[in-house]
Amino acid sequence: MKHAAFVQHGDGEKLKLKVEEWIEENRESILEIIDIEYEQNGGDIYTATITFFRLRSISSFFFLENMWYN
Repeated sequence: MKHAAFVQHGDGEKLKLKVEEWIEENRESILEIIDIEYEQNGGDIYTATITFFRLRSISSFFFLENMWYN
């Protein structure tokens, strides 16, 4: 499980756009998005945390598999 965190000062709507852009840019490496939490901290500071499972690359899988058996 991985997390990606974002902070935005000012407009909270811009934060939602950042999150959507990040998801789109990283779509190929995301297996599943578990949760997206938005919070307002203080007057105009907004945070977002994405919790997700990441896909393993095939080359990493084979590398780990070969290390395990050798």
